[in-house]
Amino acid sequence: MAWLPDTPTVEESQLPKPTISFDPDSGIVLEGGVIIIKCEARINGAKEFHVFQGREQIFNVVLDSNSTAVFTIANVTSKNNGNYRCIYYKELPSRKRSEASNVIRLTIQAGIKAPLTILQPAAAVVITGENLSMSCTTVTNGQCFFYQDYHDAYLNLPIAEVSSNVTVSITALDFNNDGCYSCQCLIEYNGTKVYTARSNLMQVTVLDRQEPKHKPRGTRPSYNVPLALSLVFGSFIVLILISALLGVLLSKKMTATDQPGSPGETELQAIPD
Repeated sequence: MAWLPDTPTVEESQLPKPTISFDPDSGIVLEGGVIIIKCEARINGAKEFHVFQGREQIFNVVLDSNSTAVFTIANVTSKNNGNYRCIYYKELPSRKRSEASNVIRLTIQAGIKAPLTILQPAAAVVITGENLSMSCTTVTNGQCFFYQDYHDAYLNLPIAEVSSNVTVSITALDFNNDGCYSCQCLIEYNGTKVYTARSNLMQVTVLDRQEPKHKPRGTRPSYNVPLALSLVFGSFIVLILISALLGVLLSKKMTATDQPGSPGETELQAIPD
């Protein structure tokens, strides 16, 4: 377990002080809802961010860019009540630590449950290049946010922002879109913006275009269907030709049997005794 370190040295304190904020910025959360913590440092280069509740570290992440470090607490409970601060470490040219940010306070509305959100459909199987449509619904109208979910406090990739009960589409899917998705909605409670609970996880499976969506078990795929069909058709034609030839030969034989004797035999029979 990591704790908030003591005051940095004079040299370290020359680093810009980080800023910390909540989303929504009121810092008020309903039980079971979501709160987002953002820590930002206006300095170039790789940085290692740490977020503390009181003096106890709860999150950390290394960012290579100047992006804001974003952390999510889902399913908030009373134990998340308290003060929050963040610091960062600058790695180059030598490891230095910043001062701690100002303190912000998270307040949990005890006994008031955040409404649920539902992501539909619950699961989907799509082929590469196809489109995927989904919608986020909640009992109260609000602004809904869709995420590609990585089960991590800082790796939930936002993919869309729309009003609740509105369908969104991801176009031309590829294998990077394979995985889980979720959503949450920002609603108004007693004049304050709060997040609903995080939705169910929607499992999306992306298959290659050449593969069937469902392969029967215990059967082998047929790779020579055109060849088999041509063989069957050729055999059928040969049988027809053989039947026709036999028919012609049989017809000639029957004709020869039914004809009267030859002319020579007829003249002999006509000579009187």
